[in-house]
Amino acid sequence: MRTGKAALKGLLLALATFSPAFAAEKIDSGDTVWLLKPKLGYDDSLDAFGVHGLCGIWGALATGLLADPSVSGKAGLFFGNVEQFIVQLISVIAVIVYSGIVSFVVAMVVKAFVGLRVDEEEEFDGLDKAVHGERGFELE
Repeated sequence: MRTGKAALKGLLLALATFSPAFAAEKIDSGDTVWLLKPKLGYDDSLDAFGVHGLCGIWGALATGLLADPSVSGKAGLFFGNVEQFIVQLISVIAVIVYSGIVSFVVAMVVKAFVGLRVDEEEEFDGLDKAVHGERGFELE
């Protein structure tokens, strides 16, 4: 199931994860993010976690799997180098732990000063009106 939004995300994340030559394959990753989001149930309107988090994890692990020594000088797991995949896996785990700790600390600091959510009425009215005193779009 391809949508324009998923395909665009796939193309964009391909440029960040591999080279443009892999963009067509990465469109499938865009679809995967689009399909996983409702199943995981997280609130991320810009898909920052889906594009950068999930696809970054996949890109790092795929490097450990698919690294071709004729291109990069290092072999991945599929070329007989188990150590490279282990290095990539450890780096992914380290980044997840580090990002989780730093995100938690930042969230607690923000919560202490301004809070993490607006009240339900402001959320329903929209933040443009509640925070800025104007509407971004007139949909009526």
